[in-house]
Formats: sequence, C-alpha cells, structure tokens
Amino acid sequence: MLLGERSPDELRAQLDECERRLEALLAANPELAGLDGEAGAGEIARRLEGLQEEQRALEVKAARLEEEVRSAFKDHRARAEIEEDAERWRREVARLAKARAAALMARDVIAEAMVSVYRDFAPAVNAFLSDGFEYITRRPVRAGAGGPGHAADIPPPTGDGARDHGPPVSRGTLTAAYVLMRMGLANT
Repeated sequence: MLLGERSPDELRAQLDECERRLEALLAANPELAGLDGEAGAGEIARRLEGLQEEQRALEVKAARLEEEVRSAFKDHRARAEIEEDAERWRREVARLAKARAAALMARDVIAEAMVSVYRDFAPAVNAFLSDGFEYITRRPVRAGAGGPGHAADIPPPTGDGARDHGPPVSRGTLTAAYVLMRMGLANT
C-alpha cells in the first residue's frame, strides 16, 4: 500500500528521473550545490531571498552602467555620420589629387611651350631689337631678349665700345626696348 501499487522497477525509474532533474537544476544553478537536501523550506527560502536581492542589486548596477555609457556617447557623433564624412573626404582627396596631376601636367606643358617660344621666336625678336636700337642710336648694337624669366640685355654705349655692366640704362632706353620688343613679337 505504501508503494501505491507501483513495482520496484517503476520506483527506480522515478528515482532516476528525479536525480536527472536535480543534476539539471544544479547545472543551471551552481550556487544551489551547497544546499543540504535535507534543509528545511525556511533555509531554502532565505537563500532564495538572498539570491533575489543580489540579482536586483546587479540589475540596478547594470542599469547605472548602461546610463553611464549612454551619457558618455551622447556627445559623440553617430558612426554612420562619421563614415559618411570619411567617405566625403576620401572623394575630396581623390578630386584634389586629380587636380594636382592636371596642374603639374599644365606646368610641364607651359614650361615646354616657353622653351619652344624662346627657341622659335627669340632669335627673330633679338634681331628686330638689335636692328631697332641700331636705327635709333645710329651705331651697331647687339641687343637681345633674355631667356624665359630674364630681362632684355641692352648694352649701354661706353667710350671704348666695350660693354658696361654698371648702372642700368635710362627709362627712355627701357621704353624704346619695350616698344621694339612688342613690335618684334607682333611681326613674328
């Protein structure tokens, strides 16, 4: 009658099932491993209350930490916004690199053009300048426009016909040279 009409095999199977459930419960809650299985309901209730209080304290701490993280990041921009800015600056750098390459190419082309112009037009301008000064001064003069970035070379008259590298020529001479050079460029 005590066995409730169950066979000893059924009771062993029920006991094995209870042991499996107890092992699963202890695996899920290792803090319960130290409890005495014979402890009363009061001891278990006190232990459960202590664990629940510890859980509430940890939840409050987690909420406080989440708020700290949220307040720390509120002054920072969103990651997507930063990534958009970074992409915009990458495109700007690429655009400026292309513009730099174009400017360098233009500089090289202009330098070549200056050399070509000096090589092709300078002899004609120099001849026109020399002829013009010879006509103005009534004496043979070899004058010439300097190379790219150089001034005109106009020899002032000296007593012995030698070149004087002293003071610059007068304003009138410079004006005449300018007019002759412009005319020489226009004629070439």
